[in-house]
Amino acid sequence: MTSGWSSAYAADAPVDSRGHWAQARLSAWLDQGYIQGYEDGSLRPDDSIKRGELFALINRVYGWKEPAAISFADLTNDHWAYAEAAKAVKEYRRV
Repeated sequence: MTSGWSSAYAADAPVDSRGHWAQARLSAWLDQGYIQGYEDGSLRPDDSIKRGELFALINRVYGWKEPAAISFADLTNDHWAYAEAAKAVKEYRRV
């Protein structure tokens, strides 16, 4: 992972991450595909991370792709995070 931040690179950063204390790490994670941000192009770095976002981040970092059969009362199979939760559960069950 990179630890520096170039001025040319900063221009490509989502507006809400420019000047943020985690700007370099967020940028590296974007480049590595670990995070994608929101549809409006923001990252919302000061928001609390949601369960599905954490699942997605962990799955991408470790390269987990195989889903398990899951059932959560608060997560329907048409929600974007359903597939991410299924991948994380599959790996959890291996332990």
